[in-house]
This record gives sequence, C-alpha cells and structure tokens, in this order.
Amino acid sequence: PLSDPNIIPPIAVGRVEVLAEGASSIYGSDAVAGVINFITRRNYDGFMVTAQAGFGDEYSTKNAGLLWGTVWDQGSAMVAYAHSDRSALARRDRPELDADHRDRGGTNFKSFNCAPATIQPGGAGNIFLSATATTSIANTTPNSPCDNSIYGDLLPREVRDNVMAKLSQEFGERLTVGMDFVF
Repeated sequence: PLSDPNIIPPIAVGRVEVLAEGASSIYGSDAVAGVINFITRRNYDGFMVTAQAGFGDEYSTKNAGLLWGTVWDQGSAMVAYAHSDRSALARRDRPELDADHRDRGGTNFKSFNCAPATIQPGGAGNIFLSATATTSIANTTPNSPCDNSIYGDLLPREVRDNVMAKLSQEFGERLTVGMDFVF
C-alpha cells in the first residue's frame, strides 16, 4: 500500500533502506522500480531535542523534534514528537514568474479577466478595464493587463505535528508484545 512517510516524526527514524531493483515478488506489483523502507528505532534510552530553522526571500521553515525513551530488563518505551512549520511562498513574491514574458522575448500570458471586471460592449471590439473607465484598449494579447496567478501560492503554508509512541515487553523467551501508536 502507498503510505505517507511524513506521518513518522523524523527523529524516530533509525535508518532508511533503499532497494533500487524491482522488489515486486516481496512487496507487490507497485514495487517494480524499487522500494524505500523507513525503519523506525526499536527503542531509545535518554532524551534528545533537535531544532532547525531556515529562511529565504519571503519564505521560512522551522522544525523541532523531541525523543524520549527508556529501556528496562525486558522491555522499552519510547515517544517521539515532531513539529514542522513552513510559511507560504506567494507567487507575487517571485517577479520572475510574472505572466508577461515580452521583456524576455516571449509572450504576454496575462488576460482580460480582471477585478473589477473588464467590459466589452457588444461582446466585440475594444475593452474598458473597469466600469468607470472612460477610455478603452484594443482587445489584443499584448494589452492583457491582468495576472490572477499572483493571488495564489507556489507553496502553501504547512503546519504539521506528528507523534509516535512504541512500547515493547518480553514475556519469557518466546513471547514479545509490542504496541506502536502514530498520530
């Protein structure tokens, strides 16, 4: 089955195994190109804190992780928590993504779908850029003034909190009971 590896707090990952060859005989038909296995820690003894921050032009990220665990003679308990906060990256903050490419020898991909609405009396001919405009412009691609893509984000804001808890207890040499909780 396809799963989202982002549900596992990164601090709980013990190792990653990459099987580059086809592994469909073991993992099923979706594994023809290979498999990535995220192997979580079996246990942990102690306390660990991680933090990371990054920033760029009108963009930032913050990540933090906590890991606590204890091990006793025949068992262990572990709790991992991760918090991630990525700011939105607005399209308008990247001028190189402007829809008018004429200054670089390209085409103007803007439109006449503006706010407030443009008006074209009779459905043909010149266009008025608003209901109060007294002059009109020709209905040609180079004259298109509106770029509605500036109201969107290249990357939306994302805030994520993940928790993973593991408990394991041995009952003799032949029985081990374990519980994994992921939220």
